[in-house]
Amino acid sequence: MTTIQKEIVIDIHLKHLKLKVEEKTPLRVIWSRGKKQAKSQVKMLNESLDVAVFDEKFQINTVLDVNEETMEPVKEKISKMTVALDKSKGGTLIGEVEFNMTDFEYGQYKYRTLFLTKLPANDVLDFDPETTYLEIGLKGTKQDGLVQKRMTEIKQQMDTSLKDLIKS
Repeated sequence: MTTIQKEIVIDIHLKHLKLKVEEKTPLRVIWSRGKKQAKSQVKMLNESLDVAVFDEKFQINTVLDVNEETMEPVKEKISKMTVALDKSKGGTLIGEVEFNMTDFEYGQYKYRTLFLTKLPANDVLDFDPETTYLEIGLKGTKQDGLVQKRMTEIKQQMDTSLKDLIKS
């Protein structure tokens, strides 16, 4: 099997969060990998509403190691979804789940249920990890040269900026 590097755009469809709360609770979901982050809009849950529908999409451009024949990823790429209270409620990170971004389908979303783990710093909202989850979908699209082109453009901009700084 020959492995090559391929630029892939991964679409993450954040469908909804199921979380039981005792009172009006504004929260958001944060996708992260390394220093990269994408934040959802703030949604409201309350004692009679335990599902927050986000229906939001994030797009991640990345380079993956893939099988040259099948174009299927051969290495995992782990990222994280974290549920946080809104800043108005202190912004506490309450739960998280890691997932493999390469577990996608090309051209259509592959949906999965990700059960949250309570974070040690969360002393404000207790939840049952057996019934608390995010529903997400992952879709992959092959992109030839897009990431490389962007990197080249960024380097050129930096070179120009540096030259301008040196001149002044």
